[in-house]
Amino acid sequence: GNHVHAFLVEQLPNRLGYRVYQANRGAFGVQAWLLRRPWELSQAFERGLLMLPHELYNGMNHRLQNRTNFKASLANLEIVDKQFPGYTPILPYLRFVRDYNKKAAIQNFRRAWSQFGKGQVLSWERFLRTFLVPLSNL
Repeated sequence: GNHVHAFLVEQLPNRLGYRVYQANRGAFGVQAWLLRRPWELSQAFERGLLMLPHELYNGMNHRLQNRTNFKASLANLEIVDKQFPGYTPILPYLRFVRDYNKKAAIQNFRRAWSQFGKGQVLSWERFLRTFLVPLSNL
């Protein structure tokens, strides 16, 4: 499958500001993005509004297995350094994908959600400095 992370920016009339909407297939939808209270985030997991990105885990594991002739996987990353040194630079990311859990998912979501979610309106200056410029540098 393809990973889909969608952004939509609403420019409010009369220069009142900007509202950012996000959804990330297999991780969270707009309904979670628009939650208003921090305590709702853990409940969002139980309601299926926040999820672990199993598609990402499975895709990365599959690619690693295929490229190492099924010798390495996310379950045995310790052999990557010794047997597949070309993958050493991406080991931190592979460990991140392997170890990702509910707590990490909520923390990562909360970081973006607290700055741009909850339906909050951003001024032009804040939108430019904290959202648009960093996004353009990805």
